[in-house]
Formats: sequence, C-alpha cells, structure tokens
Amino acid sequence: MRKRSLDFIIDTISTKHSLGPYLELLKVNGTLTIVGAPSKPLDFPILPLIYGKRTVKGSIIGSIKEIKK
Repeated sequence: MRKRSLDFIIDTISTKHSLGPYLELLKVNGTLTIVGAPSKPLDFPILPLIYGKRTVKGSIIGSIKEIKK
C-alpha cells in the first residue's frame, strides 16, 4: 500500500494500536473512521492531521439485532 493513496479507512481494530501508519495512507482531506473500541487510549501523531487536512472520526455500531432494525 502506498502513502497518501486512500480516501478513507475504516478501522475495526479493538485493541490498542498506533494510528500513525494509517494516517500516512490517507490522501489530503482523507478520513479515518474508528469503529473498534479499544479499552485503552490510542496514540496518533498530530502533524499528519494538520498538514494533510485529514479527519479522524468515531462511529458507534450496535449489535446484529440493532443493525437489522
């Protein structure tokens, strides 16, 4: 995978991990959406967000029963 090659990434990892490598994959104005819920805070570098105009978002997903509704 090349740096700055993706418009968006959906991160489903539910354990602590670094977001830096994922931010480097995003194009300018790219978005990283986190749906995994790690029990510990995630670390990420701020400069790729600022200089790359990238966005990090969170999204709550529900159980299979809730999704079917």
